[in-house]
Amino acid sequence: MPTQEQKVALSRLKAATSGSRYLSITSDVATPPDCVSGLLGSFTGDQLRDQLERLSDKISDDALNNESTLAKDKGYYKLSNWASGGRAFRRFKEETVTDYFEELFEMVVAVSMSHQSGSPPWFDGEHIRLSRADLFHGHLIFDNSTPSAQDVLLLFHAKEYPSDIEPNKSQFAKTLEPGNYEEFKTSSADFKYRCSIFSLRHNKLWMLRLSDNGSPYRDLIANRQLTAPQNPLRLEQDFLGDCVADINFFPNDNSRLFFCVMPRSS
Repeated sequence: MPTQEQKVALSRLKAATSGSRYLSITSDVATPPDCVSGLLGSFTGDQLRDQLERLSDKISDDALNNESTLAKDKGYYKLSNWASGGRAFRRFKEETVTDYFEELFEMVVAVSMSHQSGSPPWFDGEHIRLSRADLFHGHLIFDNSTPSAQDVLLLFHAKEYPSDIEPNKSQFAKTLEPGNYEEFKTSSADFKYRCSIFSLRHNKLWMLRLSDNGSPYRDLIANRQLTAPQNPLRLEQDFLGDCVADINFFPNDNSRLFFCVMPRSS
């Protein structure tokens, strides 16, 4: 669960009214269906898990893998093996809910593309892509840092498989998506923009620049050094609250968004 320092960093993020060298803010991101707005009525992470299960049905690994137009039967290439979460997968019953969450992923890409490369101090480097190497998952989080105004956050982890520390997975992604693959390393300029947070309550998307020591949001990072052997500059989901689900989106596989509910807190 979040420390006091992490709660302060998250509160500072939510209180920001304009962008800075460490932050880009996009307001009025998307209009949620009523049942998604209803997720804000949860008072615990387990209540949020219950709501997600009521809104969805299970989907088998075989059914999921057979949807893919990229790979169906080669070990790690399978969607069920590539997806974040590693548990029983589910899909929302209502397509409008699936559409909404897919739109959030697409918004991260659109915001990234809206920033001009080489225009300091905010953005430099290649844009985020929806791909197996870059952005394909997010973490749905119950945020109780302000008990009177519980929130549901979606933390996006992009630039997931840099070629210098994940050479095998990076190569697999290149093999599967040769036309959509753009190599990047932890030293690439765009790697420092790999984490974004969406707030359902505020309907805002925050894209963060996390590499500088002066960032007021550094307490939310698990591995702060670019030389960390695994997942550097990762904004840690457990530092934001109770991670209730991992959400996956592989549009290049011709597969709709799906997710898995994480273990209960009790």
